[in-house]
Amino acid sequence: PAFCHEGISQSPVQVDLESTFAVEANPLSFQYNSSETAAYTVSNDGYKIVVSGSFGEMKYGDHSFKAYSLQLHHPSEHTIGSGSSRSDFELQILHYDAFGLQSAVAVLFDSSDDDSDASDFLSALGLVGNDTQALAVGSKKTVTGLDLTELVNESEHYISYEGSITSPPCSEKVKWFILNKKNSCSQAQVDSFVKLFGKPSNVRGVQQLNNRQFSLF
Repeated sequence: PAFCHEGISQSPVQVDLESTFAVEANPLSFQYNSSETAAYTVSNDGYKIVVSGSFGEMKYGDHSFKAYSLQLHHPSEHTIGSGSSRSDFELQILHYDAFGLQSAVAVLFDSSDDDSDASDFLSALGLVGNDTQALAVGSKKTVTGLDLTELVNESEHYISYEGSITSPPCSEKVKWFILNKKNSCSQAQVDSFVKLFGKPSNVRGVQQLNNRQFSLF
C-alpha cells in the first residue's frame, strides 16, 4: 500500500526522552469491558496475533473512541530512549470514533524469569508455557476472560504523537498514546511467541519522525 512506502507520518517511532515535549492537557480514561464471560476471537494471520470483539471504549478528554481490535507484537515496535530500548511485548489497542478517526494505545510488557510474573492476559490469549498449537498460523479460536482494564488503569501518564497503523494499509492520522506503566510477563510467554513467529519476530522498523512532536501527560 502507498502509505506504507510513501507516508510521512508513519509508525512506529523512537521516542527520544531528551526531546522537547509539548504539554498534553487531556487525560485518558478507560471504560473497557471487564466481563469474564465476554467472548473474543483470537487469530494468527502469519504476521501478528489479532484479537477482535467488543472491548468498550476509551475517552481522550471528552472525546470517545471505541476499541475494535488488539494486535500483539514482540518485541515492542516503539522504542524508548536514546538507546532505542524495546520492551518484550507491545499490545496495540486500536480505536475509532464516531467520525472514523483512529487512535491507538500502546501497552508495554517486560519479562522476568519468574513464572509468577506471567501475564494473566497473555495466558488467556494462549501464551502459556510451550503450548502454542492453538495459536498456529491460520488458526482462529474464541477466548474469554480478557480484562484490558487490569493492563491500563494504573497508568497515570502517557506520551502521544500523530502516526499510523503499523501494518498494511499503514493508515495515517492515528493519535498514538504510549502508556507509562509497563506490565509484567514471563520469559516462558516470550519464548512461546518466538516459537510462533521466529526471532526477530513481528515488528516493523522504526520510521522517520519528520519533525513530528511528542506530547506528555
